[in-house]
Amino acid sequence: DRRYIRQTTVTEYPRLLQTSRDETLLLRSPSSVADSTVPEQTAIQGLENAYMLLCKDRMEAQVLGMESLVMHTDIHSVGQEVARITAPIIIHGHVDTVILQRLYSDWMYGLIVERRLVVVFTDICANDAELHMRNLRALALRAYTNSLQLLMSTTTTTTDHYVVVPDTIRAALLQDLQGATRPPSTVLSSAHEAALAAQCLGILGCSGESILDLLENAAAAGRATHLVLATNARKALRTMTKGDWEC
Repeated sequence: DRRYIRQTTVTEYPRLLQTSRDETLLLRSPSSVADSTVPEQTAIQGLENAYMLLCKDRMEAQVLGMESLVMHTDIHSVGQEVARITAPIIIHGHVDTVILQRLYSDWMYGLIVERRLVVVFTDICANDAELHMRNLRALALRAYTNSLQLLMSTTTTTTDHYVVVPDTIRAALLQDLQGATRPPSTVLSSAHEAALAAQCLGILGCSGESILDLLENAAAAGRATHLVLATNARKALRTMTKGDWEC
């Protein structure tokens, strides 16, 4: 795939290489993408619309809703202010709005940790439902990774070097990391999800002998089959070996 990064969408797998022209086009004015006068209203309305799509009983609508969440955590799609308002809701769900609390508990935490769908499909076979859940979960993990990156970019002190998340989230990310050697077509977590999990764990600052072993195995597997996985695993290893992080 030799397309420029500007020719792709945020729902595709991230490119490692960016040309200077790509960066000029993408980073020229991300804050002007959305209306900067009402960023909070834009973010809340966008998340509520995504929730409404996720609650529909059609697969295409749910995928569109989850893709909307990914785009709301990308500064090149909605602007810096809207994305930074969206990120804490995706990571913690600490909001007063019931709809956004349900968005976090049912569709972010529910997919990433519990691996379940709120809407039950009765007219499709179990394998199709599992594949649909896996596709939604992969998009949810992308939105979660984007949000972590945004939160880390806003930290200003060394004491706030990592983001506090539930232990169940960390455990789910470790399970995803074990999918480094699985093919992309598997129902379980594959190398794509393992690459995002490695990036998240590096941001969260987890450490421990078992985690380091998993990252080393992921880096080794990625060198042969998945460049992004290998790169993210190596970055996470460098981050964890520099400090005394413990999960």
